[in-house]
Amino acid sequence: MGRLALNLKPHHRPLVQYRNLSLASVALLFTAFLLLLLVGLSLPIIKGIYILGVKGVPQNQPPTSIATLLQFGVWGVCATRCV
Repeated sequence: MGRLALNLKPHHRPLVQYRNLSLASVALLFTAFLLLLLVGLSLPIIKGIYILGVKGVPQNQPPTSIATLLQFGVWGVCATRCV
């Protein structure tokens, strides 16, 4: 028995033609996996993952029920009043 020759003809290697598309697909799948992992772990294990927080300080205003802290996180927006 002889050694298996890997001299494949170009029409037997179709993924070589789409190398850029294959790399982009792998990168997008990996990014999607990371985002899904972040969302999956954020609720039961991690108390909260906030991507952006905006804090407003009212000056010379009477106390109202207007939110002074907005936190944009994985699950949505949380508006709280921190006076």
